[in-house]
Amino acid sequence: MALPRPKIGLIFSGGSILMSRSGKVISVTAAKDMRGWVSEVPELKVIADLEPIFVFGGKTETISPSIWQKLAKEVRRHYRKVDGFVVTHSPDTIGYTGAALSFMLQNLGKPVVLTGAKEGVVKKRIINRVFRPFRTYGIRANLVNAVQVATMDIAEVAVMTGSRLVRATQLVSSQQSEQDGVGMGVLGQINFGISLELEHQRRRKTALVFRPDIDERVFVIQMHPGMNTPSLLSSVPTDAHALLIRGVEAAASKDDMKAVLSLADERQIPVFLESDESTRLKNDKRIISLPLMEAETSLVKTMWAMGQSSSIAELREMMDENFAHENLEEEIGK
Repeated sequence: MALPRPKIGLIFSGGSILMSRSGKVISVTAAKDMRGWVSEVPELKVIADLEPIFVFGGKTETISPSIWQKLAKEVRRHYRKVDGFVVTHSPDTIGYTGAALSFMLQNLGKPVVLTGAKEGVVKKRIINRVFRPFRTYGIRANLVNAVQVATMDIAEVAVMTGSRLVRATQLVSSQQSEQDGVGMGVLGQINFGISLELEHQRRRKTALVFRPDIDERVFVIQMHPGMNTPSLLSSVPTDAHALLIRGVEAAASKDDMKAVLSLADERQIPVFLESDESTRLKNDKRIISLPLMEAETSLVKTMWAMGQSSSIAELREMMDENFAHENLEEEIGK
């Protein structure tokens, strides 16, 4: 369902490096850079009218939950003005941001597509020598495809990466499933054109459900063989609001888990458990078992759920609910 002359919100949040027509490597680091940057990709005007929106232009390692919230708020602010969104973003942390937007922006009626190019890895003199004849370095190809997808009949948070459009909560799993020939999480393929898979949410006239609250004070504990559990637990910040435990099957003994639960009781905080052991421990009043999810998605959903409620019962319900196709066990069974 292609829209007549659609308007796309182009949100800048890093990952915008490209080769200009004059051979310079440019990116958007401030709002003042947007106009010149957009003029360097004239092919986008063939696809859609653009509404440039600046959120973030710093280094990828400084992207935080507050940036996720700003992105979600800009989507809500422009939601009725545009037909879809493209978000530029560094690939390094795009999985976290994509997952966050998937939970913060529910009941979507139009697409939100993240894409981008890695910043600051290749020296400019090398870029100029190798890519100058082609003028396609960086985000250009991904951006053209992402804007095209943002005009199509889809209403999900997705990531445009290379020749594939991937569900944001299944980014890593889609790469593995491609190797295995399964194709989980892949929403579309880029060949001579863009073809969407059959199983995706289509455009719809619905009211956006905006749930941006998040609690970033979730402390992750990675269990590993030979670990010093008392020393590890002593590193838990006093202001931690929850624990997320990983690697229980591989390393944690009963005594280790008793120590974790003792700390949780002392601090009066919940314990989110990524483990089949959660079946054995599910009767503990502070344990919240997590379904199989990608690591980035698991952490983001935990932080997001903690921002919605402090009730153990409600947190368990939220973790059981498959809001954005994040539950991989359910998705594999479909």
